[in-house]
Amino acid sequence: MQNLCRDSIFTNFVYSAELSVSAARVYEGCLQLKQNYANAENSNRNGWQSPSFGSGAPLVVFEALSAQVIEFANTVSVSEQLGAQFKVANWWANINDAGSYNVVHSHPGTDLVVVYYPKVSAQSGNLMLIRNDSALSSSLFNNKRQELSFPLRPETGRAYAFPGWFLHYVEPSQDDEARVSVAFNLCVNGGIN
Repeated sequence: MQNLCRDSIFTNFVYSAELSVSAARVYEGCLQLKQNYANAENSNRNGWQSPSFGSGAPLVVFEALSAQVIEFANTVSVSEQLGAQFKVANWWANINDAGSYNVVHSHPGTDLVVVYYPKVSAQSGNLMLIRNDSALSSSLFNNKRQELSFPLRPETGRAYAFPGWFLHYVEPSQDDEARVSVAFNLCVNGGIN
């Protein structure tokens, strides 16, 4: 055998960045939302999840966060040469205490998901991205199970962006301090350039 070649095809991406917004103010805003809104409990178990908000924000701090998220998403678009400008379709907050988690889910109809973490600890649990194609049931990956999921250890003040079709979940928090996140669904604003 000679000249063996390998191509990587159908690649995906995950980006992360520190956003220029006060994590402490976003955290306080999330606590205010929890006081004012009942638990929506869509993907969250044993914790609290706010209702979904549109592009508007009930508190000024979330307007600033939304603007930073859009800037981050548009930077991802440039880096990936997507030719897209993004807008926020909707967003919500999660507060997970010890033992709480988010079940496996995706964001249908969403082009890009951005999750911002205003408060996490080392024991908060990973954000797990799951390969969602037929490889999950293929024997080819029996010895490579680690290639079927990708753990992201969230950091306070960082945002993570990935395609909306990724299946994902959040591991149970092992910490008595709350893990707090704000998730955004973003859609292409207009057409692709």
